[in-house]
Amino acid sequence: MVCKVIDKKCNFFYFMLDTDIYEYDEFSNLFLKIPNITKVDILEYFEYLILGYSFHSTLIDSNDIIPEFFYQSKDDIASAKATYQSEYIEVIGQFFLAGYIDFLTLYDREDYNKVDLPTNLSYYKEDKYMAWIYFRDNYFYKEKAYDRDFDKDDMQIYNGKEYTNKTCPYEIVDGKKRLLGYSALVSDTSWDKPRHWSHINIGIGITEKGREYYKKDLQPRLYNKYKDLSVEIDNNYNVIRWIGHINS
Repeated sequence: MVCKVIDKKCNFFYFMLDTDIYEYDEFSNLFLKIPNITKVDILEYFEYLILGYSFHSTLIDSNDIIPEFFYQSKDDIASAKATYQSEYIEVIGQFFLAGYIDFLTLYDREDYNKVDLPTNLSYYKEDKYMAWIYFRDNYFYKEKAYDRDFDKDDMQIYNGKEYTNKTCPYEIVDGKKRLLGYSALVSDTSWDKPRHWSHINIGIGITEKGREYYKKDLQPRLYNKYKDLSVEIDNNYNVIRWIGHINS
C-alpha cells in the first residue's frame, strides 16, 4: 500500500486512522524513518502534534496532547539525558510561554467556551516562566499526572484529610460499602495541589493566537514540505520504501 505522508488538511499518516492497530506509535514507526530527517523536522512535528490535537476543541484533557511514544519509550522521562520526551515537553513550554496554549483546572470554569480565565496556569504566579517551571516539574516529572494509575495513585478526601481507598471512612448502603470521601484525581483541584492533578481535572486549551499560528503558518508550511512524499507499507505497517522527497 502506497500512501501520502500528509493530506491537504495537514494530517500526517492519515491512512493509519483506519487501521486496527492499538496504541500504534506513528512517530517512532513512521516519522523518524523518513530519510534525512533533521532536528528541525522533529520539532516541527512536535508542534503539529501539540496544536493539532488542540485545534478542533476549545478544551481537551491534558493527556490528549501526549503522543504514544511517551508511553512506549523505554527512556526515563526524568533522566538528565535529553530524550524525545524532554524535547516534546520543552516545545509545550515554548507554546505556553508564547501564549499559544494554556492550562486550566477543568471544574473551576465560568464558561466552558472560554480558554482565558483568571484561574489559568498563566496567572498562577507573577512570573509566567516560573508558573511553567512549577507545572512542568510536577505534572511531567515528579507526579507524571498525565499518566496516573487511578487504582494505585488515587486518594479519597474526607473532612479535609487524605485517605486511601482502604482507609477511608465508609458507610453501608443497601448492603454495599460506600466511601464517604471523594476522589482527588477526578474532582476539582488547584495549582497548589499537584498530588491531586490528573488528566481528568487538568485541561489544555489553544488560544486564538495559537489557532492563528497553526492555521496560517504551521499547517501550510508542513503541507508544502511533505506534500511530495509518500510511503509504501506492508500489511503489518512496516515501511517498505519512501517515494518522493521533502521540500526544503
